[in-house]
Amino acid sequence: MVENESVSSDTLPENETAGESVFRAAVLCVWEQLDPALGWLDDDPAQAGSQFLPPCAYGAEKTVHICAVVAGGGATPDLIVADVVSPDGSPFSRVNLTRQDSGTDALEAASMAGLVTYAHGTSLNEAVRALEETGAAVYAGELDLLFSQAPGDYHVSVQVLSKEGSSVEPLASIFTYLPTASFEIDFSTVDYGTVEPGENAWVEGDADFGTAERPTVRNTGNVPIRITVVQDNMGLGVPVSYMAKLGNSGTPVAFGAMEEVTLPGVLPVNETASISLALRVPSGGEGTPGGRLQVSCVPHQGEH
Repeated sequence: MVENESVSSDTLPENETAGESVFRAAVLCVWEQLDPALGWLDDDPAQAGSQFLPPCAYGAEKTVHICAVVAGGGATPDLIVADVVSPDGSPFSRVNLTRQDSGTDALEAASMAGLVTYAHGTSLNEAVRALEETGAAVYAGELDLLFSQAPGDYHVSVQVLSKEGSSVEPLASIFTYLPTASFEIDFSTVDYGTVEPGENAWVEGDADFGTAERPTVRNTGNVPIRITVVQDNMGLGVPVSYMAKLGNSGTPVAFGAMEEVTLPGVLPVNETASISLALRVPSGGEGTPGGRLQVSCVPHQGEH
């Protein structure tokens, strides 16, 4: 995680305050936040800087609002843009920022949450004064991050583009898309059918999500994961045993009742795989098997 810090850019001339400089375009401060209607501005209020969790739902997006206070003088600039760079250094997106009705309340809330990066020589008080007295305004735009988007630090650079094509020095900021392990399955029960004593009763999975009778698991986070399973004794009063494997070519692993095991194999980001399960009951077990299976995940610690 990182903390947003003041970045030296678009330095104001000596003895000139933000409020006095509105006759030339300037980006006074920048921050990233969630929709205020949610009731919180980022997903880790304990940490300074903007921190966002993925939605942890397959196909879903996280919407991040990129905001800036811009002082621009009498003429409205052609364009205020935010260029976003991925953690690996590659260009990710350009977001057009538009003028908002919000003003000092939005800035002060973001500042209190520790989200704001100020231009060198600019403070909260100066930015507020520019909004209240000299025609500066809050500009904002939306950036959508897919559930599987790479985690890490995203660099944001906000600049004002004039009608003549020139631009002022951009102001840089950083937000973090937090690494998160998440998954979902398409089954709520496992029907082992008729179980012959001393034999493995397999329920084979498939990679087609939505076939409840053939178990499937898919990665809904933004990091590779390992799948873990644990199951009780099925209420049979005898030492039952189990086997499970991830993927059609996965290596089966044997385990006992209430023994949590991590299945061999890695489920990459945005991938789906079968999960197959087997029950083995020794001679003497009586009754209809019925118990609890728990499936979980952990982040894969190896190379992605």
